[in-house]
Amino acid sequence: MLQLRVLPILLALPWCLPAQLVISELPVLTPGDTVTRYSDIDPGVVDLGSAGTDQTWSFNLTTDVSVSQAVMANQDSLIDGANLVLQSGPLDMYYHVSDSAWLLLGLSGVDPLGLGFSLVSVYTAPLVEIRTPISYLSHDGQTSELHTGIPLSLIPDSLLNLLPIVPDSLRAVVAFDRNDTVDASGLLTVNNMTWEVLRQVRTQITELRIEAKFSIFPWADVTATVLALAQLEPMPPDTTRSYRFLTAGSAYPVAEVFVDSLGQAERVEVGEMLVASAIRAQQNRIETLRSYPNPTAGTLIVECDCAGSIRQVRGVLSNGQAVDVRWTVVDGARLRLRLPASPGGAISLFLLGLQGEILGMTHVVLGN
Repeated sequence: MLQLRVLPILLALPWCLPAQLVISELPVLTPGDTVTRYSDIDPGVVDLGSAGTDQTWSFNLTTDVSVSQAVMANQDSLIDGANLVLQSGPLDMYYHVSDSAWLLLGLSGVDPLGLGFSLVSVYTAPLVEIRTPISYLSHDGQTSELHTGIPLSLIPDSLLNLLPIVPDSLRAVVAFDRNDTVDASGLLTVNNMTWEVLRQVRTQITELRIEAKFSIFPWADVTATVLALAQLEPMPPDTTRSYRFLTAGSAYPVAEVFVDSLGQAERVEVGEMLVASAIRAQQNRIETLRSYPNPTAGTLIVECDCAGSIRQVRGVLSNGQAVDVRWTVVDGARLRLRLPASPGGAISLFLLGLQGEILGMTHVVLGN
């Protein structure tokens, strides 16, 4: 009898647990779209907190934020299977993108060794930038290599003559071992903007080696020989770690915190929307307004002294899409907003005056 009494309680437990964010679909860029990422290279102390659910993180960006990556999407591909090319400075990055994954297939542009020749290099296995579904405790691990041929004509004869046998071909091999683990979920606040996020810890080990091809024999690792002949120090594997705060509706992290070997923040990378609505708002001293409930299922009350001067309310979803928001005046100090239907994510709201000026802003998480 005890088992029968306990069974209904056990069946009901999953319905009592708080809902966790699940990222199940990604936006797909189209040719002509622009993606801009910004870096704060002196973020100060960033408290990354602990692993687990229902976590909260909060930090502020400095106003000295620089562009770290500005890419324009197009479709002209040199690599089979790629349906999107992101052009970023000297490199073109070739992706296969869908609403479930962004896979980096290869690169073209200047060689990674700085020898000055052009290359087209393909990963031996596509490098996963992001893949759904992503939820708390999700894990994604992979290994891959990027092979880049080195023209023998660029190698000084004085160095080639030191080799016991002159190879037919040389190539640089960059080996990647990447592991992504979602170890926490909760709310991230950056410059008074709050997002419902999953925290994904990305650990990547990168190793560079030089390989040579002699006649019909397989490729051989000659890294130690080349470094010794060139009187260079050995190249140990490089390990990098970052904390990626992911939210629904965006293929890029809301924020990514890169840490050193001691776990201290070295750099914070954020998206254009966060910079535009947080840093610029801070610089222009736009008032951040109180709004509730937050998270909201669609109806929001915003407190402001400028209710009678509002001409328009504009929203920006977490995927960058701008939307008009319906609103009514409750009284001289409050507005009632009806937000667009959304499966989740967040929205930044801007209250515009009669001349289109921004009178105030707020930011809320969308939920059920």
